[in-house]
Amino acid sequence: MGRIRHQSRPRSGITLIELLVVMAIAAVVAGMLVASFSAVGRRTSREGAAQDIQSLLRRAQISAVDSGRGALVRIDPVERSIYGLSTSIEGAWHFEHIDGTITPGAKGYDGEVNGGVTQGHGGAVGLSLAFDGDDYIDCGNPPVFNQTDGVRIETWVWPDAPTVATGELLGVMGKSSVNPDAAGYAMGLVCTGTSPERYAPCGGFFLDDDPANTAIMLRAHEDFEIAGQEWSHVAIEFDGYEARLFVNGVLADLDSSRQPEDDNPVADPNPPNPPQNTDVTFVAPQRIRAARGANLTIGAALFPPMGTTVYMQGRIDQPKILSVAGGERTRMPEGVPIFSSHGAIHFDGQGRLDIAYHGGDVFIAVGDPYQMAELAGDVAVDALTLPLQGRNPMPPDGGIVLIRSEDAGEVYYELIRYDSAAGANLNLIQFNDRRAAYGTLADAHDAGDPVWFARVVRVTPAGVVGRVVWP
Repeated sequence: MGRIRHQSRPRSGITLIELLVVMAIAAVVAGMLVASFSAVGRRTSREGAAQDIQSLLRRAQISAVDSGRGALVRIDPVERSIYGLSTSIEGAWHFEHIDGTITPGAKGYDGEVNGGVTQGHGGAVGLSLAFDGDDYIDCGNPPVFNQTDGVRIETWVWPDAPTVATGELLGVMGKSSVNPDAAGYAMGLVCTGTSPERYAPCGGFFLDDDPANTAIMLRAHEDFEIAGQEWSHVAIEFDGYEARLFVNGVLADLDSSRQPEDDNPVADPNPPNPPQNTDVTFVAPQRIRAARGANLTIGAALFPPMGTTVYMQGRIDQPKILSVAGGERTRMPEGVPIFSSHGAIHFDGQGRLDIAYHGGDVFIAVGDPYQMAELAGDVAVDALTLPLQGRNPMPPDGGIVLIRSEDAGEVYYELIRYDSAAGANLNLIQFNDRRAAYGTLADAHDAGDPVWFARVVRVTPAGVVGRVVWP
């Protein structure tokens, strides 16, 4: 019996069932690709932000070492950004000699001698110019000296005024006049003793939005007074948030406030240690009033409330004026909050945390928008758990969370560690001493406050920048 053979007909297309199968497979693959790209996006937002922070901090350290003046990084939780402040020299004078009535300056900004300024005296670097109490150098009024966002003036001084009475003021450098519209900034030395000569460096900045002509005033604490007939380096600077006074490279006064002027504009009692002890705070950032009607002078300065110009007695060397400006902001991705235990991170000239501002580690945290929940109930100061509600649970084996709270319109962030998750609750560790560990701003939290799993960057006092991983 022969075999029965079935002859197949040529296929002209795919069947409906095959088409449905292909579509189903394509949908699965597409879903896998979307999930993959979504995961990449999640990793990019949370890991990229932490990497950007580390990169900016390390660039600030390099800048601090290169300039020898240190560097500053600010964290703005409202704008969800981090940025560095840099300085750039706008004017500098070496004071090595005088050509007729002109002492050469950098960038073509020469100084004109007024009075009996003499040359050829030993300086901090090379030679210097000497001032006898009624003379000065006029550096003109180019627009670059009208720094309104931030400015730094610095110089070496050798005060020599044995006949000046205690409490009297020597003028070192400034750009201001008695006209409030032309009041910008000024630096001086207050005589605190005549036998031997002692002086307290001081300075002031006049703000743009203040019709009463109040100012931010600085005066070195008694521990930072300088001696007569010795070289000392003095600098004052303002960045829109804080005014700082340095003596021989050390922070001698910090003022993040504005205070009304007295008859004595440099009687600021603000202690330098700790520098966080400031006067009444103002809303930052602020701008310096552009002193367009005043020339920059060296060897003389005018504090507007006094109404008269005061002059230097002694030598000055290597004066400089620098702009203080913020670099390009690194903004966090949408939905990624940022918080720091310190509003500003200060590096010294060796790239370490500046001990004048920091007594320990600094922490910067970014929240993960893909691991976010809300408090299911109020949390007291002594709580041992965080009750959470939401679709994105925290890692069960421990970590660090970032909590946002509001009080009277003010926003606060706090970092808290937990070691395990029990259902919807996070079991906290070291909750009561979190202030010391993480620079706590708030003591308690309310139901509904958002909670993020946090990526944390730490800067040690030695300047080591790295990630904090728990456990």
